[in-house]
Amino acid sequence: SLRLLRKTAIDGMSFVDSSRRDIVAADDGNVSFYDVETGSRQILLSGFLGLPISARSPDGKRMAIASSGPRQAPELTIWSVEYAHRLLTLPIPGRPVSASFSADGNRLMVVHFGSAGGLSLSTWDATQLPEGE
Repeated sequence: SLRLLRKTAIDGMSFVDSSRRDIVAADDGNVSFYDVETGSRQILLSGFLGLPISARSPDGKRMAIASSGPRQAPELTIWSVEYAHRLLTLPIPGRPVSASFSADGNRLMVVHFGSAGGLSLSTWDATQLPEGE
């Protein structure tokens, strides 16, 4: 039989790479990196308001986290996955719904609520993002 490593309520997950880590975003404002083999948390990023929306770059080196809350303007933060530090913060024109890198990693897209209440798409040139150390 299979051994259950971890069971918890989450709102999103993406694998950082095919070997060791996954990213879990929870509605408590935390984003955690877990070791896929042991289930242990390796890194905790906290302080996000609302549900953080996460996306990883195809090369697994960067992670984008879109968040907003009652007392926080919507923002997109870019993080180094290896070093777990913030590389860049960008404003988003409305509350984020989803975030994604293009398959080639050249574009970063965020779907968010627009000023008229409908959904809008913001796209950035991801080739200009810092690599991080």
